[in-house]
Amino acid sequence: MPPLGKHPHAGLCTATILLRGDSIKHWDNIRDIEETAKSGGVLCLHSAGGIVHSEEAHDEDKDESSFTHILYVWFDPGIHRSQLMFPRIEIFEPCQLPMIQERDMRIRLFMGSYMGRTSPVSTYDADILVLDCHLPPGEEEHVILIPSRMDAAIVFIPRFGGSGYFGGSRTPISELETGMLSATGNFMSVRSASSLSLHFFLLAGKSFSLEERTFLLTGHSGAVLATSEEKARSLMEDFERDPDNFGNFFDEEAWHKKNEELDMSYPEESSPPSLTDIPDFPDPGGRLNVTYDDSE
Repeated sequence: MPPLGKHPHAGLCTATILLRGDSIKHWDNIRDIEETAKSGGVLCLHSAGGIVHSEEAHDEDKDESSFTHILYVWFDPGIHRSQLMFPRIEIFEPCQLPMIQERDMRIRLFMGSYMGRTSPVSTYDADILVLDCHLPPGEEEHVILIPSRMDAAIVFIPRFGGSGYFGGSRTPISELETGMLSATGNFMSVRSASSLSLHFFLLAGKSFSLEERTFLLTGHSGAVLATSEEKARSLMEDFERDPDNFGNFFDEEAWHKKNEELDMSYPEESSPPSLTDIPDFPDPGGRLNVTYDDSE
């Protein structure tokens, strides 16, 4: 991956899933510390009212292909329902993510709940499922259960992932391809399309209501999500005015002023939350945006 230098996020959640052979160094302007996310793990960032961060590969950890293999997932944590004012960052190692063995299919659960197991990665108001699936070669068909409440699914096959047939229509999907599968029940059939094993990601989710419109604005290698175009542009302008301190609203007066501007207020009796003071997020919902980085 090219170094992703300092760039802004606000409103959305970003999940950086490290697929193979490398780890990344992460820095953000809220805590001003460097952390390492390891291969096979995930770094999840709730950008809340704003944050500047950077991600950079550890060159010595690259695999034999000399490539970096990372899957980026952006999703709406439910900004119409609850909004953190201060960002939250979670880093999980592979051993902290549930592994599920279903016959000869091996599944790592990155987000959501599956087969009685639940990932520790927070999804807030979003009702989403992210599975990392490995199938052996052969023509045997396997079935993945998708909760009936979820109305869309994305299948992605990373580099070296092989090829397979998905869904009732046996849609062929190959290495570095993404397929959108509409909801056709609560299961998805899959089998390998070659003599090689199959490695793919399944991302499924339930949409928020049509009334809960959101606006995504990209720029400066980052992105902000807001409930209106005006708010999205205001957030990006805040970053452009003061890139180093974007999202750093530590004093109470600035915190309340920003709440008023962006209409993200907490109850009057509340005070600015700490970095670990996270409100409850009871309602389901979700939107997904997926990006794959396979660059040198």
